[in-house]
Amino acid sequence: MKMDLIEDKDCYLIHADVPGFKKDEIQLNIKDGMLTLTGEHHQSKEERDPDRKYHRIERSSGSLHRSIRLPDSVKQDEISASCEHGLLKIVLPKDERLENKKQRAITIE
Repeated sequence: MKMDLIEDKDCYLIHADVPGFKKDEIQLNIKDGMLTLTGEHHQSKEERDPDRKYHRIERSSGSLHRSIRLPDSVKQDEISASCEHGLLKIVLPKDERLENKKQRAITIE
């Protein structure tokens, strides 16, 4: 699965390719600062042509699993996601107070 992590001034964005997956086949979970994306789908299609007397079965299945460590400045309770046309978009809002605590000058003595 191709996944892009993009940083904006207000948030981080994750774009993940999930072709063939419906949004109810994908789960997002956060635990101990890790965002985990998992999904699984199974599809089968059966067609019969009575004139030719053959039987055709098509099956496809897939699964995905990906974990990434979230930056400390992410507001975990405000994360949102959407899935459309095989593209999963996850928005990870930043907390400026936490972002500023990460960066500081260190005095050399």
